[in-house]
Amino acid sequence: MQAQDADSPHSVSLVEALKTGWNAARLRPWTVSVWRCLRTEIHYIRMFLWPDVVLLEGRTKSGTSLSVLRAGNSDRQTAYFFAGQVLTEICVERILGRRWLWALPALARKHGCAFVILRVARHRATLARRILGHDVAALHLPAFVQATVDVTDRKRLLRSHSLRDDVRRIRDLGFQFSLSRKKHDLDTFISEYHDPYVKTVHGFDAIAMDFQRLRASCSNGEMPEPWLLLKVILGGEWVAGVLLVNGVDRAALMEIGVQNGDLTLVKRKVLQAAYWLSLEYLRRQGHKRVSLMLTRPFLMNGVLQYKLKYSPALTVARPADGFLLIYNLASDAAREILLREAFLVFMGDSLGAVWFTRDSAPSPVPSSIPIDRLCIAGIRKVEPVALR
Repeated sequence: MQAQDADSPHSVSLVEALKTGWNAARLRPWTVSVWRCLRTEIHYIRMFLWPDVVLLEGRTKSGTSLSVLRAGNSDRQTAYFFAGQVLTEICVERILGRRWLWALPALARKHGCAFVILRVARHRATLARRILGHDVAALHLPAFVQATVDVTDRKRLLRSHSLRDDVRRIRDLGFQFSLSRKKHDLDTFISEYHDPYVKTVHGFDAIAMDFQRLRASCSNGEMPEPWLLLKVILGGEWVAGVLLVNGVDRAALMEIGVQNGDLTLVKRKVLQAAYWLSLEYLRRQGHKRVSLMLTRPFLMNGVLQYKLKYSPALTVARPADGFLLIYNLASDAAREILLREAFLVFMGDSLGAVWFTRDSAPSPVPSSIPIDRLCIAGIRKVEPVALR
């Protein structure tokens, strides 16, 4: 190896470089920038390898006791991811502190958990599987999927026979609508329509937007554009409502509600009317595509099943975000849940769907696994997973 030239800048020591003004000016921002990036990376690695763990204990619809271990960062929208799908109530929510990633399967067995839900970035999912061990059974689920409807493609939009029946009934019953930007109507919608309905239908797993920010943005007693409240009218009475975004280049159905959360009104098709009247209004405003917003990737979830009636395109809402659903095949409770569920999952660079079956089980019943609707929504891979 040749010795460096004494006059070469590479031979200047760090201390000498710091003494010179021009070098100090160059090194200081570079050092701070590198340190910040390194500190951020260390933080995420630490959170990945040593996540926060919470034990959730509750009951299923059948009354079976079920425990789920939640690991990794959780926010308000994802705190009960999957647990809200399979549990009707949470009896115990206990913080277990930080645990090493590779210790999670043993910790789950210790607490008798049927499932572990690990929040993990998509690019780290493969590494997480390796660390957890090859004998661990898991699915990689997106945190949310987005449903978008092409309201100008009437053939596709009305492809579902049940949706065509809904539209006929909506017209026969004489549903109408009115529009409002008044803040007092927004307040009424939140307190008497949205909150009671969401609480009745979704219980502890209810998720809603931050209405306080919208309220704070109101001026002169009106919501700012592009916000708009569509009020569904039946027999002269305001029975349901949808909070819409009607912007120059964006249209969305943000939040929905039913008067006092009355399920009798739900049976009278007020929700179907709310969806259809909103889509028709936004189409007349010149929009081609309307977002039905986010849903969780559980095909047995009523929200996702209903949105599939409109033949939407399904995409990953947060491409980098996901969960590993780790299931204990030795648990009867886990097997019972898996046999009645179906999931949208990451399959390479695209979304796929999986459903669980016993070895001798036939193909899924179309009413429970809507394969044709999934294909229309852009889901090409629908695969069974045998429970052995």
